[in-house]
Order: sequence, then structure tokens, then C-alpha cells
Amino acid sequence: MKLPIAILRKLNLSEQTKDNLVRLYNLKEFIPKIYGRSILTNGRAASPDKIRIDISSLCNLRCRHCPTGTTGRDRGIMGEDVFNTIIEQIKNLPIYYAVFYVSGEPLMNKSIFDWLKRIKSETNVKTTAFVTNGMLMSESVSRSLANSYVDQITVSIDGATPEENDLIRRGSSYKIVHRNVIMAKSLGLTIIIGNVRLDSSTKVPEFLQRDFPGISIHTVKAMKWPGMILDKNIKEIRNFRKRLCPYPFKGISIAYNGNITLCCYDLVQGERLGNILDKNLMDIWNGPEYRKIRRSFYTFGLIKKPQICIDCAVNTGTGLIWK
Repeated sequence: MKLPIAILRKLNLSEQTKDNLVRLYNLKEFIPKIYGRSILTNGRAASPDKIRIDISSLCNLRCRHCPTGTTGRDRGIMGEDVFNTIIEQIKNLPIYYAVFYVSGEPLMNKSIFDWLKRIKSETNVKTTAFVTNGMLMSESVSRSLANSYVDQITVSIDGATPEENDLIRRGSSYKIVHRNVIMAKSLGLTIIIGNVRLDSSTKVPEFLQRDFPGISIHTVKAMKWPGMILDKNIKEIRNFRKRLCPYPFKGISIAYNGNITLCCYDLVQGERLGNILDKNLMDIWNGPEYRKIRRSFYTFGLIKKPQICIDCAVNTGTGLIWK
């Protein structure tokens, strides 16, 4: 059940008061569903049901609103040893959803086609997905993806015009991405367009509606990723509502080198909780560090949250716009 926002709008309240009321109501609804078991078990959580695997933290673009494009860090392509370890450690877990993406371009990893098939055939995963910039999605790549039984591909096209997309997504060409998406759709692949805007708007741009008939388009405001260095042409703005965070309780993210990071918003590996090459995934998931972090979410400041959480847009409400 959602808080009746229509009623709030009729009341003569400040935006901050409305924001606090929404957060308090969400806390009442959210704690029993997500935090409840953790509260009763001193920070433990049930097995994650979703997994994000960063099969490539390398990227062929340098996007202005993404830490991968603006922030230097250790990057690479996931090796067979790491992926085999993931398969072995999750095969008996109730993980049903796998995303082959966190911070880079998944299609730079040539093993993606085989791995998409393996994770479905060797584990309990039922649904697979990944996010791509679309530049490498040639006809041969799309045919291989169609044979890998991937369930959903989100293609990132940003801004309000084709020209702005190419300005934001340095190294991208809207014409090439458009051609690749139309071709991929014709081969039966399920495509979604993910559109990020740097003008605080969530309106779907007209050019996307025109150029991609029959394809779902999701438009969002640009958020400030924790740990990122801002592009010189972009500035911060508080244009998001703060909200409660479910990520440390529900899903797990694994970097290309086997590091387990706190969540899918940690694109810079700012909070590393262990490595699956050294320790079992579930031992890390319910280990002392993870449990302490979960407890920091519902102890009202008695336990300090990690800096990556303090700086996250979920906690700060910070977005990005052009200067």
C-alpha cells in the first residue's frame, strides 16, 4: 500500500515535511518486509534472490555521467576461474535473476554467450539480463545473443536528442546504436531503451518514441553515483527523493575479479566485503562486515553507515544536470 500522495499535495506542507512523512510511512511498511528478519537475527539476511555479475568493468565509452567514464580504478574482464567459482557457489541457492552488468560493457567479454546459457542450465536462475551501450551489438553478436536465451537487454541512449546522446556518451554514435537495436529486435531479442536525462526531466524524448516504435522506453533523471568524479560540464543538484535502501538485504554484486561489493550502485568498488576466490559467497553474505552494515540501516545512527552509502543518491537525493 502506498502513501496517498494526492492527499499530501492538498495539504499546506513544506516539501521537506512531505518528504519526511513519506519516509516515515515507508519505514513502517518497509521494515517488516525487508529489514525484519535482519533485525531479529543481528544483521543476518536470507539468501539473495538476485545477483549482478560484472563480467566486464572495461568500457568502450567514456560517459560524462558515469564513474566508469570519469573515475580511474582497477578494471578488467572476468576470467573463467571467477565465473566457474560463481556457478559453483550459487548453484544450490534460490537466486532466480542474474544481471551480467554492473559498471562496464558486457559485450567486451567474449564469453558472455556461453555464460548466459550456463547460468540458466547449471543454477536456479530463470531470468537473465544485461545493460549495454549498443555499439558492439552487431548482427553476428545479436544472433549469438538470440541463441543464448537472454531474457532482456537494456540499451542505454541518453539525453533529449540524438546529438545530446553523443555528447553525453563519449565514443557513442546514435546512428549505429539505432541501427543495431532495430536489427536486434528483428531477430527476436527483447530490448528496452534506458534513457538518462541531464535536465531533471523524466519525460520520454520525442526522438526515442519516433525511432523505436514498439520498444519500451524508461526515462530517469541522472543520479550522482557514489565515489564518482564529476565531469567539468556537470554539476550536482538535489532532485531525488531520499528513500530506504533494500540492496544489502536482497541482492549481491560481484566484480570482475571476484570481489563482492556492497551493491549495484557501487561502481568503483568502494566497499569490498570479501572475494569469492578466497571465501564462500554465503559466508561473506552473512559475515560480520555485511551484518554490521545491515544493522547500520535500522539503528538510527548508532552504527555508522559505510561512506559509499552516505554518499549514495538513495541517501542524499543528489542528481546531475548540465552546468
